[in-house]
Amino acid sequence: MAKRVAIVAVVFGLFLGLVPVVHAQNYLDVPPDPNFAKDYLNNVIYGDTTESGDRVPDRVYRLQAGGIYYFNNIIKLKTDLKIVAEGEGEGGFNKAIILTGLNDQGKQPSRFADVHGDICFKNLYFSLVTENDKQVRELAREYKDGAVLRMENCFVEWPNGLVFRVYSANTSLYIKDSYFRNITNVGGPFAGKIAQFQHNPVNEIVLQNNTMANIQGPLIAPRFNTVGLFKFDHNTVVNELKWPFHFEYWTNGVVTNNIFFNVSAYGENRADASNQDQEGLVFGIINLYTVPDSLLPQVGLTSQSERRMEVHNNLYYHDEVVKAYLAKWWEADSVREEPWMNERSRAWAEDDSTYPYLNIDDPIEEDPEFVEYPTADSMVKKMDHWRSTGKKGVWWYVDDDGNKVSNPTDRPHDLSFPTTSVAYTAAEGGFPLGDLNWFPEKKAEWVSAVEESRHASMPAEFGLLQNYPNPFNPTTRVVYSLEKSGKMKLVVYDLMGRKVRTLVDGEMPAGQHVAVWDGRGSDGLPVASGIYLCRLESAGKVAVRKMILSK
Repeated sequence: MAKRVAIVAVVFGLFLGLVPVVHAQNYLDVPPDPNFAKDYLNNVIYGDTTESGDRVPDRVYRLQAGGIYYFNNIIKLKTDLKIVAEGEGEGGFNKAIILTGLNDQGKQPSRFADVHGDICFKNLYFSLVTENDKQVRELAREYKDGAVLRMENCFVEWPNGLVFRVYSANTSLYIKDSYFRNITNVGGPFAGKIAQFQHNPVNEIVLQNNTMANIQGPLIAPRFNTVGLFKFDHNTVVNELKWPFHFEYWTNGVVTNNIFFNVSAYGENRADASNQDQEGLVFGIINLYTVPDSLLPQVGLTSQSERRMEVHNNLYYHDEVVKAYLAKWWEADSVREEPWMNERSRAWAEDDSTYPYLNIDDPIEEDPEFVEYPTADSMVKKMDHWRSTGKKGVWWYVDDDGNKVSNPTDRPHDLSFPTTSVAYTAAEGGFPLGDLNWFPEKKAEWVSAVEESRHASMPAEFGLLQNYPNPFNPTTRVVYSLEKSGKMKLVVYDLMGRKVRTLVDGEMPAGQHVAVWDGRGSDGLPVASGIYLCRLESAGKVAVRKMILSK
């Protein structure tokens, strides 16, 4: 497109260094249990309290890489849950293995954790299927407003529904260098997601350098929530029934340098479309719809024309197996292949006068030539079954006789591609598309290049900008900058010095960030009109701004 704007490397560097967990934290080293007790992690975490019975502040559970750790009931915490692994196991394996055990009733827990605090998982391997061949429904649920969820260098397989379900408002989700596979659910093609956000505004969603294979539903589902920043960069997605993003209210989005291979494979017939897009159009990969005016202030906008998107350097391709399925069902039931954008979204992207900040390029449509990727055969069998019978069920892998067998991704595949592939140099800066962890040397070059650009281009000063809008009712955006990574707090006070609401409290990377205040106190109730003070504190430095709430 003529209005394509070059994306500087710093856009991709905002997430670098984000997850390296904590400095000056309170570590508890947890060795593997030689007896493989099914309730081991439950007992360790619940037993870790002070003499008064309170949780230990800023606790980080440090597991041993290569060790095996079981849980058999939901771990329920009113505080943070931070679990990391360090060291090196046999064969250089750098993750701790967390497995699902059966409880006293012989059943698997429905999820790993319920958390009313921040979440950090680093260097962990979660297998959410038990010895009785049942799946845990979710990895974790989040309930704390303003919480930060981080996942780095993790492997998650076989959740029967979701990885993260977020009930809280103004939450931030950061995932990098992780691998997700076999995310399924009995609820049909929409079920089985990495993250779903329940009816609340979201602060930031950032996924960078991840691989997702055999995903049943949308990867990320904010749907009708607003999101301050949504960034999906350098990810590889292979075999997904529905679209990557169940989201129409894009206001500040970045979708760059990704591979979408056999994605949106299920397609849409007329009945599907009538229940999905708000105007009955095919949904598409990038779908834009009018944000209600009442929600625009949640992301600091005053009009639809201020919405921003950068969509460049992506690849979207279906292999011959999926193409044959779509051709078959086009003849049988007018099932259409999902476009990159539907008619409405494309019209908006091409209307420079009304939407000057929508910079959306079409994808490359060529085979990336993976060395070896998970077959789409079983996915097509399941899609054929749903189309033929209307009966929904888990996307299990079956043989020709209909027997359930091990998923073919339960062994290593190689999602790298040859240097002659168009995907090898098609990303910004001439790097390979998709998850750069498949190209370790290129990943190292990319990290170095982005880090140099980040230091040269990102704000190097600590600061708190004036909130916008101001005066506001009821929502305003607060932009702040950190000169280095570390623990920080962003808190709203009244003029009497009483704490009204904590917007952010945790580790954040250097650079500029955005927080949103919805005019509510810590109790969830709207506060009165008046002047409030927003206080930023980090590394011994403090900045304060006045904010005016006018109803």
